[in-house]
Amino acid sequence: MGCARVVIAATAVALAVWAQWTGANAVLDRGLTGDLEEVIKKDSFIVSLKDIKPRKRSRETLFAVDFPGAEHKFMLLIERKTSQVIVETFEDGRKRVQHFTVDTLHDDSHIKSLILAVNQTHPGAHATLYIDCISYGMVALPKTLRDMFSSMRDPNLEVFHEKKYPVEINGHRDVRIVLSKNGCPLPLYSDVDRKYDHMYKEDLVRSNDLMGHDPNIQAQQPDMPYRGDIPLVHRIDDVGILEALNNLIKVVNLEVRRCEASQRALEDLKRMLEECDVCRPRQVVLPSCATHPPRCFPGVECQDTPQGPRCGSCPRGYLGDGNTCTPGRTCAENPCFPGVECYDTPTGARCGPCPRGYEGNGETCRRKDPCQHNPCAPGTRCTPIEEHPYYMCSGCPAGLTGNGSHCVDIDECDLIQPCDPRVRCENLNPGYRCHPCPPGFKPSGSEQGIGIMEAGVRHRCIDIDECAEYRPCVEHTDCINNEGSYYCSACHTGYIGNQTVGCHRGENYCPNGEQCDRMARCISLGYGAYACQCMTGWAGNGMHCALDSDLDGWADTQLPCSDERCKADNCPHTPNSGQEDADGDGIGNVCDPDADNDGILHGDNCPLHPNPDQLDSEREGGDKVGDVCDNCPYDKNPLQSDIDKDGKGDACDEDIDNDGIYNNEDNCPTASKTKALTSFLTLLKEVLPQCFNLK
Repeated sequence: MGCARVVIAATAVALAVWAQWTGANAVLDRGLTGDLEEVIKKDSFIVSLKDIKPRKRSRETLFAVDFPGAEHKFMLLIERKTSQVIVETFEDGRKRVQHFTVDTLHDDSHIKSLILAVNQTHPGAHATLYIDCISYGMVALPKTLRDMFSSMRDPNLEVFHEKKYPVEINGHRDVRIVLSKNGCPLPLYSDVDRKYDHMYKEDLVRSNDLMGHDPNIQAQQPDMPYRGDIPLVHRIDDVGILEALNNLIKVVNLEVRRCEASQRALEDLKRMLEECDVCRPRQVVLPSCATHPPRCFPGVECQDTPQGPRCGSCPRGYLGDGNTCTPGRTCAENPCFPGVECYDTPTGARCGPCPRGYEGNGETCRRKDPCQHNPCAPGTRCTPIEEHPYYMCSGCPAGLTGNGSHCVDIDECDLIQPCDPRVRCENLNPGYRCHPCPPGFKPSGSEQGIGIMEAGVRHRCIDIDECAEYRPCVEHTDCINNEGSYYCSACHTGYIGNQTVGCHRGENYCPNGEQCDRMARCISLGYGAYACQCMTGWAGNGMHCALDSDLDGWADTQLPCSDERCKADNCPHTPNSGQEDADGDGIGNVCDPDADNDGILHGDNCPLHPNPDQLDSEREGGDKVGDVCDNCPYDKNPLQSDIDKDGKGDACDEDIDNDGIYNNEDNCPTASKTKALTSFLTLLKEVLPQCFNLK
């Protein structure tokens, strides 16, 4: 008879939800799940647990079966506070709770074995509970685990149990065998007797065949003991003797075969006894408090001892042997003062003398109060002690120092300097005080305290930022904070006023504060930028404007500013926006009768270069451009053409386009090919550098 070990496989049900139902220590057992699925459709199976020790929690889930996807559950729990083993089921979502009352189940009970035998046969399906070999009755199972499993569309289940308790499920053994495996004494199994009777009946049939149903041989009944009877012989002759001897031989042979069969039966029985652990002798049941309780005094507990049940000690306040108790005190109650010896007497406990230095009756001893003369300093606590001088003073109060018997003030101002350097520190007895902070400052930290610890949190005077806290300055001015005070700036540019009347925008001011001339207007330059611009007919930098008669953007007179546009127009009545002045005499070229100041007023062949001699030296005759300003002084070049802008006119330039090729060899004398050739040579040098390195 093999035993099956079952561990239930995990399913999709969330373990957190299952833990709320089964308890935090119940774990999913996959193997147990598979074993239960094998036996759940049988008429009966057995769940057994071993070695259930006391736990901190009085309620434990020992064994639980869940049917995922269905509203079915089965749980086996123990409740130590109420001494109950509970069977809790959910049948189509309806909760059913039944219990077994186990008187021996307490908070400190150790259960060696717990067996639940489940019978699923209807009607009358039930579960029977055995704890430590004792049956505690049965509970009905209107809906068995087989019913729950079979009612599912896709039958499956999960088994959970306390991980510290081993669980077995048996679907192939009789409950008596399981009980025996758990150390419970039982009578011999009746199948042995039935096998022996069966062998006996077979021998009887064979013997009847052998004897040929001789009427002189007494028929043996199954309930008769095995024996052979000698047949009666009525006629004594040779034939009769021989016939009787033959019959006797037959009977002897029959008995031999019976003995051999009995021997085989005994050997089989011996083998079965050796292999079967059920067939063990009964345990000797010794007398105990449960079976043979002695008559103990009320309140005295019975104790099981190797010598049998005995009464314990008498209750507190009684004397005796537990059977008979009389009122009185014993030394077990510690009635004496600590250190005083106690003696048990027939009349009760007696205390010896008080310890040295104490007075009293031995039960109550007291020392004369050493604190009654106030040996400690004021503010300290006096505590009596056992050693000399028999008192102890607590530490000195905060702000004082000493040994408790004598305390002096601590000068925190001198020792710690807790106050801000700007204020005076005043020592108190006890403690200290910081004087107020000067105007413009506020205190940080406590202004007074007692002791070194409080003085360590230093008092400081922190500058008050009047600008941030009070905003004392008027709008369009700046508030500047300084240590202990503040001051207000003048009105922003573009505003006029003071701190009394306020600051207001002035006339002809731009939003950026720039003040424009009364003959100018403020214009936006974009992106928040602004500028002053003089009106038409006026010129200047915008902040200063004057009359512009020729409308060339230059004021007729000098303006009181240093900008370029503040200069006076060098030709106030003739437009000359460039203000060119070749001779630097302050009169612009356009209105200067002698712009180069060479004394030639009219017909000057170099009007912007002084040449009083008016030389014009071209070989073919003058080109009306004086030599000092002629780019080809000896060749006619009246247009002063100079393509390559090298200062040498085209009429006298050997390389007009300055490409390095003289005009008489240049196929494009007025267009330069040097740049294109240089770019090509540079590219060729990068591609074929070896060609340019050859010598």
